[in-house]
Amino acid sequence: IIIAVYVTVTNNRRKQNLIIKKLKNGWGKPSQRKYSGEDYECISHYFKRNEDENSIDDITWNDLGMDAVFCMMNNTNSSAGQEYLYKMLRCPNADIQSLKKLDKLASDFDKNAAKRLDIQKIFVWIGRAKHISISDYCDVVVGLEKKSNVLHYASMLFILAAVIFTCTISPVLGIWLCIAAIAFSIITYYKYKAAVDRYFICVNHIVKLLMGAKKITALNIDFLGEYNDKLKNISEELSDITKRSWLLETGNVDGSIAEILLDYLRMLTHVDLIKFNTMIKKIGEKEQEIYRMYEILGHIESSIAVASFRKMVPYWSEPEFVSDTQAGINVSEVYHPLIKEPVSNSLNTKKHLLL
Repeated sequence: IIIAVYVTVTNNRRKQNLIIKKLKNGWGKPSQRKYSGEDYECISHYFKRNEDENSIDDITWNDLGMDAVFCMMNNTNSSAGQEYLYKMLRCPNADIQSLKKLDKLASDFDKNAAKRLDIQKIFVWIGRAKHISISDYCDVVVGLEKKSNVLHYASMLFILAAVIFTCTISPVLGIWLCIAAIAFSIITYYKYKAAVDRYFICVNHIVKLLMGAKKITALNIDFLGEYNDKLKNISEELSDITKRSWLLETGNVDGSIAEILLDYLRMLTHVDLIKFNTMIKKIGEKEQEIYRMYEILGHIESSIAVASFRKMVPYWSEPEFVSDTQAGINVSEVYHPLIKEPVSNSLNTKKHLLL
């Protein structure tokens, strides 16, 4: 046991050190992540859910090579962060107050490296969903119909009755009853588990988002005050979803003795299926709160990506908005961020221009 604990602690410490090293080395550097067509499609789903008349259309987006810009600045580590960042670029925000808040948050993360690393580690822990977006997760789970738990409770009662019969009436016959009860429980478990197994991944990721939100608020970072308050309120509203969520782990995750024992417990008692049926009902009732939490988490991590992007480019400036509709556009020493050695140019025009 001592050796097992030592190995586990050492491996966890090594993993944490590697994560910190990777985060530090990636700060202010272009993202090296590779994307497939399927990745792009999944990342865009949240944007498509929130698309409006001011969004950048596909033709303009592709003409401007914005996929490459997104890839360059996407130093996020979670699905929430990358999907929100993509949506942020596709839906330009012209509200000055909102932009100032984003600017301040990015600047605060730039100035506070230690606190930024703490937040980034949480987003690494939340992780990216594979082959499906967050909005898809919510839609899939919300669309599920809650199943009855009668059979699951019956299998537990069958085992309990068999054990009592063995101990009080007939040990020989009772053993056969126990074997029959265990066989019934395992067969029905895998039958029902096969039908909902893919949805467990969806629910687990939603739970991770909730737990990640709690971890961020627990850090109590001063410049995240407004976001902490919102996340705390949402976490309280969704607290029932995270209770005993450890029951939903699928498979032998880390090979530990505890996880193996839990697997046997799930097979015999169906506790994960019972918990799953309870959770999908609650998730369906709290869909809007889950999306609000997702938006806040995505905004926080996107602001970190913005701060990293500012470090990446040779120089940048804050745009100044004017109310005069005839003012046109006036830029000084502007360049394209994707060009490695750009020649900057200034421009002052009141006419429409395709550059």
